[in-house]
Amino acid sequence: MKGIVKAFAGIEVKNDLTLELSTTNGPTVISGLELIRQLD
Repeated sequence: MKGIVKAFAGIEVKNDLTLELSTTNGPTVISGLELIRQLD
C-alpha cells in the first residue's frame, strides 16, 4: 500500500463539511484525516 499526503489551505466552511472518496482501482482505504481550524 502506498501512502499519500495532501494538504489544502484557505478553504472556508460555513456549516458542514462533506468529503466524498472515490477510487480508480480497488477499495477506498483511509487511515487518517486531520482537520485544523484556522482562526482569523
